[in-house]
Amino acid sequence: MIELELIVLIVGCVALFGALLAVLCIRDTSHDAASEPQPGLIVPDRPFEPPTGVTPGLAGPLVDGDVGTKDVRVTLAHLASRGFLRITALTDDHGRGHDWVIRRTDRPADDDLLDYERTLLTVPFGDVSDGASVRMITLSSMATLPERPLEVAQRQLVDELRERGWFHDDERNRHSRWGWTGSILLVIGLLATAYMLIDWLASGDFRGVIGGFLLGAAGILLASRGRRQTQHTDAGDDARTHVTRFRTALADLRPEDIATRAASAEFGRYLPWAVRFGTGAELARAFETEQHRSANWGRPLDIALDWYGPDRAEVTWSPSELVAEVAGFVDGGLRSRAGRRPVAR
Repeated sequence: MIELELIVLIVGCVALFGALLAVLCIRDTSHDAASEPQPGLIVPDRPFEPPTGVTPGLAGPLVDGDVGTKDVRVTLAHLASRGFLRITALTDDHGRGHDWVIRRTDRPADDDLLDYERTLLTVPFGDVSDGASVRMITLSSMATLPERPLEVAQRQLVDELRERGWFHDDERNRHSRWGWTGSILLVIGLLATAYMLIDWLASGDFRGVIGGFLLGAAGILLASRGRRQTQHTDAGDDARTHVTRFRTALADLRPEDIATRAASAEFGRYLPWAVRFGTGAELARAFETEQHRSANWGRPLDIALDWYGPDRAEVTWSPSELVAEVAGFVDGGLRSRAGRRPVAR
């Protein structure tokens, strides 16, 4: 007759082997799925071009899982970089910034705008592009309106993420079958280990204890794998893969990749993305290196933004200072704002 301790040991070994095999199979499947572009998400030819249809406001939640005021404010910067707005930093007599003026340009809102982008362009300024302006502190409160535009845009951004199917709808659906299987296996492993410890004290046979440990380890492995899959759907994982590739390429941007004749335009286009990704320092370093190289060749290269600037004509900013300025604009309203998860209703 086969001893109980040996049976538990064999079961534990089989369970751990099966868990390792399942994790490896899941990983290979996820890798193959990520390598195939999903419909509606076009992979750019140049590695430092964002995937078509994705904005910095959508990319941030894809990476960190939260939608906050930061994503709405970076959308304002992104709209400015596309020619819809101009942002002026207000400074005091000592050169310290204390607020921003956001001015609507004469570029009309088009059909390509997403709902939350359209809200930011129409609610504070009206439907007519007439050069109307609003201060950031006023836009953050908007006490004269039933709802604050930034909060409305934040909810619409959450809705956009849900409509694209990048996040699970609720907490219950976010738990995968691997997570539940691993949890059950872990409980069985703990109970088996406790029983085998008592048996070991009586029989002196330690094999059952090892088997219980192996069962518990298999449960932990499956449960942890299930936890890593809880928030994004398969389409969300694929979109996040492409966004992460773009973030990596942007962080690794080299001076020789910069088109010198269009340096200011490229810097302004990349800046909202780099600020949201936290790679602004790397972006500034690449452009400043290119500036120094051009100066050494007798071709001075001025890098300025046509959509963001100081309120004093005599003030000029380097790429590093522009990164710090725009980062301050994007981060400025986070002190009293809590993030909203796109899975929460």
